[in-house]
Amino acid sequence: MRSRKFPEEISEAHQDILDAFYGGFSVAGFLQVDPEPLIPRNDDSVIFTNATITSLKPLISNRAVPVPGVFLIQPCLRVQNIAKADQGGDLAYMSYFKMPGVLGHPDSLDALCAAASKFFFQRLGIDPNDFIIRANDECGYLARVWQAHCPCAGIEWDSRPSRYYRWTYGMPGVDGIGFTFAIKHGQAPYEDCGNLVAMRLNGEVVGYEFGVGLETMIARMHGLSSPFEAALISALLPFHNSFESKMLQDCIVVASVLLRMGIRPGTGRARYIAKRVVATLYDSMKRLELGTEELVRIVDEFEMKEFGSETNLGDTVQKTLEAFEDAIRKRAVTFEDVARGRFHLATKRGLVLDLIQLQKLRDQGLVEYRLNSDTVEAILSKYRD
Repeated sequence: MRSRKFPEEISEAHQDILDAFYGGFSVAGFLQVDPEPLIPRNDDSVIFTNATITSLKPLISNRAVPVPGVFLIQPCLRVQNIAKADQGGDLAYMSYFKMPGVLGHPDSLDALCAAASKFFFQRLGIDPNDFIIRANDECGYLARVWQAHCPCAGIEWDSRPSRYYRWTYGMPGVDGIGFTFAIKHGQAPYEDCGNLVAMRLNGEVVGYEFGVGLETMIARMHGLSSPFEAALISALLPFHNSFESKMLQDCIVVASVLLRMGIRPGTGRARYIAKRVVATLYDSMKRLELGTEELVRIVDEFEMKEFGSETNLGDTVQKTLEAFEDAIRKRAVTFEDVARGRFHLATKRGLVLDLIQLQKLRDQGLVEYRLNSDTVEAILSKYRD
């Protein structure tokens, strides 16, 4: 049974966890640091900031983690969901999310475990009987320190492949071993919600990383079907536990975040991702019959909830989608020129790839253009050859 009424109280649930996190680690003596921008300042191993450790890597490489450690709330962006747009299946996590995280000094494991256990069991009120860690022998010493602070919580040993207990960070000589926290709600199975990892530089422990996903924690604690249901956007767009609904929800959020940052569709790593997100959002809106006026309302309300200020973001998203649709229609004319042999096909690889996407949209009844099916197939056959 849910302890809150969702989606009306999503914002309150977010604030509960953030308050518990800030309060708990501040009292324990950890130093609060500022989050990294979504475009990392000093880390070219990722396009976007995708975890709390992104902004903290200099502390690791310089062996400069203070005692007992630092903490922050990091907005994160991971874009693997967009690659699934044509594959179907399920989406497990939002692309954009918040991650409360801690980096502890190598001599502060005990203090970190003490603060983390109070965060879970005292401040959030999680029943230790509904809580386990998933560990293996390699990270056994971490599990034993943790268990000293929470003897009632169980340990699930060696239930996953070895890679489940290992981390990489895109830094020379740096890796990690650790365990995963898991919570169950009622009779539901245990589900992962966070990690504690020993970070090593050339085999020597140089810090301990603790982190949870905000939306994931809310979903696990309150028995929601998915972290998507715990996202702020779910209070604005009715949630349905389907691939299409999650993809629409995800694209609205990611497009809003990217466009608010000034990242427009185009070339270059970040702008190319923006282009794919806008294309997928356009497709999803057509599939689920979400009108432009409703989209503008959702985006503007999301912007206020997420960022606390308005920049007419809804209008920006609308204009970007209109430009995308206009580009589709112009492409259709260009394809006719390709079909008539006015361009050499080998020099128009990008056009042919766009034609594949356009063909899918036409098959779904989402756009119209004048090429007949035989002409389209002839172009694609030449490209395949």
